[in-house]
Amino acid sequence: MGKVKVTKEIAGALESAKTKYSGSGITILLDVYDERRTCSEISKISKHFDGDLQTLMQVLVNGYEIVKTPEDRFRDYYNELRLDESNKSSITSLIAGHKRAAVNMTLRLLDIEIEGVNK
Repeated sequence: MGKVKVTKEIAGALESAKTKYSGSGITILLDVYDERRTCSEISKISKHFDGDLQTLMQVLVNGYEIVKTPEDRFRDYYNELRLDESNKSSITSLIAGHKRAAVNMTLRLLDIEIEGVNK
């Protein structure tokens, strides 16, 4: 079974709670179970796992994988185009350049800014 996937926000809450509780996953689990919500991190964790203590325990024991946001995936695609544009044969470079131009135009027309792409 693979690691549980969580958002960056939940990963941050988990790491912050681990720091506050000196790495004690048991304390985190108990606070979520008892709904003590002694800190904002526990509230976020509790809300996210919504009573699914088995999955929370799996995260605390086995770790987790951070899910990439759509912006992260888009940035990865854009960076691949950059590499193709600079490292490949002339036709591949030309195609990648046109794709990047199309991406930039689409973002501009939709008035969307993504850090590392057009911001």
